[in-house]
Amino acid sequence: MNAEAALSVMALVGMMALASTATGGEGPDSGVLGRWSFDEGRGVYSANAVDPTGDAELHQASWAQGEFGTALRLTGSDSYAILPAMPQLDGSDEMSLAVWVYWEGTGQYPNILTGGTWSPGGFLIFVRDRTCSFRMGRPGHRHGAAGEAWTEASAPFLSELPLKQWVHLAAIFKRPQITTYVNGQKVGSARWDYPVGQNGDLQVGRWSGSASHAGLIDELRIYRRALEAEEVLALANPAGRQTADYRDLGPAKSEAKELARYETRWATLVVGDDGALLSLKEKGTGRELLATPQPVLAVEQKQGRRLQARQMRLDSGLLIADFPRGAGSAAIHIEAKDQYFTVTAADLKVPDAKRFTFFQLSPAPKEYIGNMAGLASDDASGVCLRSLALEVDTSFHSPVPQFRASTTAQHGLVGPSIGLAAGPRPQLIPMLRSMAENEPVPKSRVGGPWSMGAEETRGSYLFADLAAKDTDAWIEMARRGGFTNLHLHGWWSTLGHYEPRAAYFPGGLDEMKATAERIRAAGLKPGIHTLTACISPNDPWVTPVPSPHLIASNHYTLAKPLSATDKTIFVNELPAQSHDVIWSYSGNGNALRVGSELIRYAAISREQPYAFLECERGAFKTQAAAHAEGAGVDYLQQRYIAFYPDPQSPLADELAERIARVYNACQLEMIYFDGSEGMRSRFGIDTMRWAIFQRLYGGVTEGSEWGHNSWWIHSRLGAWDHPVWAMKQFHDAHIRQASRFRLTDLLEPQLGWWAPRGPSAIARGHFPDELEYFAAQNLAIDGPGSIQGVHATARPSNARIDELLTVLGWYERLRLARYFDQTTLQQVGQPGRDVRLRQNAAGQWQFIPAHLAKHRISAVGNGSEHWVTENPYAAQPLRARLEALYSVAPYDDAKATMLADFADLDALDNRRNAAGVTARVELETTDVKAGGRSLRLQAANAGDSARGAWAQIGRTYKHPYFSMMPGDALGLWVKGDGSGALLNVQIRSPREYHDCISDHYIDLDFTGWRYVEILLRERDAERLTDYVWPYGGGGSHAIYRNAVDRAHISEVNLLLNEIPAKGKVDILVSPIVSLTSRRAELASPSLELGGSKVLFPVTLQSGQYIELEGIDDCVLYDERGELISRFRSQVEKLPRLAEGANTIRFGCTPPQGHSARAEITVVSLGQPFGGRRPVAEIDWKRLDREYDIPRIVTRLDGADNVWNIVRRSDAPGGQEKPPVLEIELAVPQRAKPEQQVGAKASGAFLAEPVLAIGEQSVRFPVRLLEGQRLVCRDQATWRVLGADGAEVATGQVAGAFPTLVPGANRVTLASQTQPAADFRVIVKTVKVYR
Repeated sequence: MNAEAALSVMALVGMMALASTATGGEGPDSGVLGRWSFDEGRGVYSANAVDPTGDAELHQASWAQGEFGTALRLTGSDSYAILPAMPQLDGSDEMSLAVWVYWEGTGQYPNILTGGTWSPGGFLIFVRDRTCSFRMGRPGHRHGAAGEAWTEASAPFLSELPLKQWVHLAAIFKRPQITTYVNGQKVGSARWDYPVGQNGDLQVGRWSGSASHAGLIDELRIYRRALEAEEVLALANPAGRQTADYRDLGPAKSEAKELARYETRWATLVVGDDGALLSLKEKGTGRELLATPQPVLAVEQKQGRRLQARQMRLDSGLLIADFPRGAGSAAIHIEAKDQYFTVTAADLKVPDAKRFTFFQLSPAPKEYIGNMAGLASDDASGVCLRSLALEVDTSFHSPVPQFRASTTAQHGLVGPSIGLAAGPRPQLIPMLRSMAENEPVPKSRVGGPWSMGAEETRGSYLFADLAAKDTDAWIEMARRGGFTNLHLHGWWSTLGHYEPRAAYFPGGLDEMKATAERIRAAGLKPGIHTLTACISPNDPWVTPVPSPHLIASNHYTLAKPLSATDKTIFVNELPAQSHDVIWSYSGNGNALRVGSELIRYAAISREQPYAFLECERGAFKTQAAAHAEGAGVDYLQQRYIAFYPDPQSPLADELAERIARVYNACQLEMIYFDGSEGMRSRFGIDTMRWAIFQRLYGGVTEGSEWGHNSWWIHSRLGAWDHPVWAMKQFHDAHIRQASRFRLTDLLEPQLGWWAPRGPSAIARGHFPDELEYFAAQNLAIDGPGSIQGVHATARPSNARIDELLTVLGWYERLRLARYFDQTTLQQVGQPGRDVRLRQNAAGQWQFIPAHLAKHRISAVGNGSEHWVTENPYAAQPLRARLEALYSVAPYDDAKATMLADFADLDALDNRRNAAGVTARVELETTDVKAGGRSLRLQAANAGDSARGAWAQIGRTYKHPYFSMMPGDALGLWVKGDGSGALLNVQIRSPREYHDCISDHYIDLDFTGWRYVEILLRERDAERLTDYVWPYGGGGSHAIYRNAVDRAHISEVNLLLNEIPAKGKVDILVSPIVSLTSRRAELASPSLELGGSKVLFPVTLQSGQYIELEGIDDCVLYDERGELISRFRSQVEKLPRLAEGANTIRFGCTPPQGHSARAEITVVSLGQPFGGRRPVAEIDWKRLDREYDIPRIVTRLDGADNVWNIVRRSDAPGGQEKPPVLEIELAVPQRAKPEQQVGAKASGAFLAEPVLAIGEQSVRFPVRLLEGQRLVCRDQATWRVLGADGAEVATGQVAGAFPTLVPGANRVTLASQTQPAADFRVIVKTVKVYR
């Protein structure tokens, strides 16, 4: 029967009701866990008739009365009730829910019941707009988490909510079946073969956010068994509910009396005799900072029972809660200091107590929620709860804040304290500074409450795998990039003992100390990277005898004696599901410790007899030995190829001493606590960080885990690992998060770690516009960044690194100087907006808006070679970047392997759809293009919008997964339907092999069959946020960073998206084959615009690209970004991009046997903009060094060897002294060093170079050979350095050195002799303003 019919039979239900059940009688074995009748009609609690500790807490609710008796009334906004968690339900194969509901309105997710955490696990009586359904989620798996198999089931209640009438809902789960009832009649069902997942408090009337039920709720029951149909019918007795009339009894208010009052300078805290916080009021304004009164404390017992304060007394300064039925008591001590309150867990007399929540509150300000700071605030006021001890656990639920502080039996239930700061927002930092100064927490002069505005926290840092001999090169690289800090990385011999690495510092710690001093002398600040508590497998604490203090997360005992040669370890206990069978960077590891031996296994038996199989004995160079039956077997905690110390062991203290010894000896000024999450516990992470930091003398601190207790020492927050794909979209997500840190957590942001990548087997390198986007967005919010993945002396992976760092340095110096006004910064910071920072002819810094429109030609001849691009600016000459893409082996290549043949539809086990979307698949054997069959994929969207309308089918693979080797590309045929929807071919790798989601989009804007080539290196992550997917974006490593592990594929999926509203998609897909990518050549590429063709007289190899900036400015680069040549395109005049839409066509001579593939980026520029702050507000000292983009000269022809450099003219005082011009001329090595061994030198040289600036010039009487460079830093003395950095020659500048004039200066490089054909010189200039 449908739900509407069910409503019509309501009157019949009462006549059929079973009287005993209808009147609420529950037998002792009825399985009922909770029954809330909401009969009180007053107060802020409603009793659970089954369990006196299970009262419902009412939040901004009201009471209602009618013929039905009394019910709960919710207002539709921030109005709900909270029920204690029900651990008895977790893991159950049966459950029943029953409730009476009266709707007066609806909205987005005003759920009737939210059964604790949703994803993993959870259950919902789910409401969306006018529909209601029952949903269950899979326990142990999270929605959108890579490598996890989240799924959910839904059974309908109502397709159209009836307003202003009572409706009885019941959901019955008896594995594997869900059945839903409305007014006692069955209306829906679903299959669900997983147990109940229940964790956390339940909520009545809402899910999250402010939307809540509008109307009445009554007689809520929760059972740990499946009710029979007749029982459901009895509960649905409508007696007293046939009328819509009721009377509002008014809000549910506390009737408590004031028990104690505490006052600081800024706020007054009141506790009631019912055990609730009644008020937290800001002085001065009188604003109430509590959203609602609630119990101040609670106790959770080991069996899951939760005791909550309902009455409280004051005795000798202690607030004591006595729990009902002799369950015990708990006491706290509140003290008001001048600036803040403290609350101490003073006493606990409750048997089997597991957790003591000794303070909790719901703050009223909620615009900015910071978990790390423990802060809920808005622009006017704030409430900040701070842990004052390592033993304190904190939680800060949002968007509706619920702050809690608790202790545990594991670390001690009484003694620890928290601090509470409350009052006007401008006074929060002074309050927290007072707390830090007076309470027993770590103190940092640039962390926690001292982070905001500290000049030390504004600078950016450069990761430096620095050897002492290369220190000067690293200093120069850091200066070019505008960094204030050199961050020493890889400096250790092993993690754990942290001895300086001999290859970097042959003189040990003394040489490392001297290197730090050289960095300081150059005006930079040295810092170090650590992996906090990580201990390398080759560290003396692991091998040859492992420390007994390495953390073991699981413990077993030998079921049989183990000889020194046995390869199977039998144990008495069931091995945990979390144990991996491989040793990997991102996995949990497979290492066991038995006595003093470490063992690795490759398989596990989780059926009796339990065992670890295929063992490697004496792993990590330990000694294999015999072990007796009953001996302990420890599963060692591993992450990042490292072990970890027990945080409360002597080993943890020794490790902290090792790090502090180096840090303090070198007087370092920054430390990064990386890898902390490997400790796998909040207490372990916090304990290690405090142990290390309290041994240091100070400095800037960052870390990878943003735990609450680390806030006291954290200086900056937000570093993410660098992206490989979709760099700009990745940084947009980073900016969105980091731009709130000053408001949410009172900490400065950190916008690294970025890496100017070169090309690799998995992806192309980064282009200059991508690094400039990074720099511009950082400038806009005044956020420091950091750069990794570069080297000061080795051959760079990205040959344009000096250019990239130069531009970054411009931004960094101008940011630190606070050069631009706020209006300019707001324009620069618009998400998705590209700009170019350049000096105009007068030397003033300005921004040029840039619009970069990318288009991929998937194969010349399939229609993608002509397209329409938009120019949002005025008409202008064509600018573009043309990149030759890799090609793919043919579909029938001899090395092709089958990735998905669709022969077995039952194997397509990974199916799910968005709400309102249905999908089906079938095999097609008549309309076939390749592979003997086609998969027909159909999907229909019943919704009113295509956005978020997706469907997925796919196949999952278990360990050892599926291999697509040797392929790194895919080939498939697709028969499109012209629907305009999107087909996403998705490949995934599992968690232990670096979570990966590799999406590849096919726009279904065509009809008929089309062959599609997909390269894994061309992941379509840039378009991810254009759609709504069932998995996340943000800074996801899986999407933006991690490569497909081609030997370990865990999922192959086909997803449809943007299915037309009220429409469908019907396509065919051939079997998908794994192919290898191939290099190809595109001869004589061309672009045609407005009837004019621009021909480029070059042959582009895969990875190479052309940058067209003007008729005389056309440059060919190799895949690394190495300049190959400058040339002129074969056109008399560049065609002009019209304002608005432009049709462009790409052409070339295609490669034999492969598709011609390319990516074209059309660039259009707007009018310059940019306003400067007043002269007096700019820190001109930050602008002392101004680097120019290095000029690569390949010909002395009067064009290639001529360029401009600009001297600024806007410094204070007008005409400042001319800057000192530093010069470097280098004849680079044209091949990799390893290619030069035994090879004949090219003979490239530069004889007696002359550098002319305007009408003045300087000559250097020297012959520069390949690999040599001439350096002149002071305009008086020059030096020639060899490839090894050794001085070859030196001399004095003869005559006056050329002087720069304000504005543009023409520069010419000349030589006394004509250079060789492969001539190349890199000219670097730096203006040093005095």
